[in-house]
Amino acid sequence: MRRLHKLSLFAGLLLVVVFIVAAAPRRPQPITFPAGFLWGAATAAHQVEGGNYNNDYYLWEKAGKTKDMAGLADDQYHRYAQDFDLAQSMHHNAFRMSIEWSRIEPRQGHYDYAEIEHYRAVLQSARDHGLKTFVTLHHFTNPIWAANQGGWSNDAMSEWFGAYTSFVVPNIGDLVDFWLTVNEPNVTMLTGYIVGLTPPGKTDVKLAAHVLGNFLKGHARAYRVIHAYYPTAKVGFAHHMRVFEGNTWWNIIDPLVASWIDTFWNTQILRSIQTGHIYLDVPFVAHYEAEWPELKGAIDFLGVNYYTRDMVKVNLASPEKFDVLVKQGMPVNDLGWEIYPHGFYKVLMKAASFGWPVYVTENGIADAKDTMRRQFLCDHLRELGHARQDGADIRGYLHWALIDNWEWIEGFRPRFGLVAVDYATQNRTIRPSAEVLTEAARTNTLQVCGL
Repeated sequence: MRRLHKLSLFAGLLLVVVFIVAAAPRRPQPITFPAGFLWGAATAAHQVEGGNYNNDYYLWEKAGKTKDMAGLADDQYHRYAQDFDLAQSMHHNAFRMSIEWSRIEPRQGHYDYAEIEHYRAVLQSARDHGLKTFVTLHHFTNPIWAANQGGWSNDAMSEWFGAYTSFVVPNIGDLVDFWLTVNEPNVTMLTGYIVGLTPPGKTDVKLAAHVLGNFLKGHARAYRVIHAYYPTAKVGFAHHMRVFEGNTWWNIIDPLVASWIDTFWNTQILRSIQTGHIYLDVPFVAHYEAEWPELKGAIDFLGVNYYTRDMVKVNLASPEKFDVLVKQGMPVNDLGWEIYPHGFYKVLMKAASFGWPVYVTENGIADAKDTMRRQFLCDHLRELGHARQDGADIRGYLHWALIDNWEWIEGFRPRFGLVAVDYATQNRTIRPSAEVLTEAARTNTLQVCGL
């Protein structure tokens, strides 16, 4: 009996040890980043420059379809050096910006050299502040002349985009470190051609898939143009990736449809670039296919934009045949988007699985009171670190955004900036939460987060 008692005692102690080991942190090692890792933040021309009155979003604003007009925005057109001073003070070594197509080509085939000189001055200032530059050629806005001819629903748009790229690249390329051809074409497809909330306000799912195909053709043209001038250039695009899950575990249809949407939104675009065969499909909803050989392999790195998770619920009465919901009981930002840090890990691992180097080109939170951003940054940078530990080739993190800005149809209310902006005075103030990214950039660790 005493022997049995000792054996049972030993077994009990063994179970306790097993429990303790199982309950221990999965990753006790500190999170570190390599020398040369890029840290910084992002902006987009129409959201910060001010004075952009020759694109389709300006017409959308004039029609009363946004909560505010962009107007002067952050006046970054004139204050860029001040903003680079702030970035430098926060130990950033990279900066993402965009070129406003409608400034460069205000009329079809007419190019403005004065605007080229302006962007050269901006890029030179960034370089003087120790910032590697990520330059986006298309960030949502189209010149009015292009929009009036159908924009991205016109198959000629990829040619027009290629011509614009052919003018820009030889004139500023010596000051550019990374090129992003287009920003979030899947978002333009959704908001502009499916739900109709942004220009051109269409609600045609089948046309939307065609538009996405034209964006891929435009990306391919721009990629080839850039490499023709700079064979060793680093060229990618900013891909908006999300997590999609079924709204209910017991309804097998919701997870099935969520998987279809996930494939369409996150991976079919990337597979199309791998193969040169554009294949975009949501069963029973939309389909587009085209052979486009110049698209094959037209990518040197992948930019990933990540913000949230969506829950999918089938609704046959809706044009899209499903609804997108926020998971009940989860924390949300000021725009009602779920804060889901582990989703960042998921999309980064998915992006990295294609074999290209990955740079995070957007990740941030609308948080006017600055009560959530510090934890948001720690949680998301932790997940990024875990993805790197698990083999993902992630080489940089660019936060959205450097400064508060005009957030499209939502106007000035959402506050995404590491730097707060008083739009009445244009005064800039670094938010306390920015310390997280500052210390990560300074030390290449997450010690500031206790990680």
